[in-house]
Amino acid sequence: MGRVIVCLAIVLFASGCGEEEEGARASNLTADELYNRIEAARELKPAEDAAPARIGFLALGDVPPDLREGRTCTLSRDGKRLLHVAAGGAVARIDGRLLRLAIAGPVGPTGGFFEAPGVTISVGRQIAPRAQTGEPPAPATASIGNGKDATVQRVEAIWQCVSSRTGPAPAQPAPPS
Repeated sequence: MGRVIVCLAIVLFASGCGEEEEGARASNLTADELYNRIEAARELKPAEDAAPARIGFLALGDVPPDLREGRTCTLSRDGKRLLHVAAGGAVARIDGRLLRLAIAGPVGPTGGFFEAPGVTISVGRQIAPRAQTGEPPAPATASIGNGKDATVQRVEAIWQCVSSRTGPAPAQPAPPS
């Protein structure tokens, strides 16, 4: 029994050591003040030198009639269209201006590459498509460059390609027998 008391006394003494040192390092702030400072530091603050988004949302009337037919691909965010693509080219709102872009590479369910004077847009799906048509919308990253230097702005959005044709796909010709 005496050993237990001695061991208990040693443990209690050891746990009490250093209290003055910890107290000396503690803040003079009240618990509420400390909590408020921690919360203020945790809040996400935008970078002061962050550039404004170069690509803006398209209105329904921004898409020219010649880009509304056939197979189209769109890049959208929050349900609003950022880029509209068809066989004849693409349209996007860049730096507040409606801009027609040329197709500068293959376009399909995996993404595409588009350019105009002073602007390049590269779109790539984050998930590989299973087929060339009928793919559901998928997350994609669009990189908007200025064509002059290495300044590139990235936008996370949704990419989807669809055909405006209605009804079943045309029948394939029967193989020769």
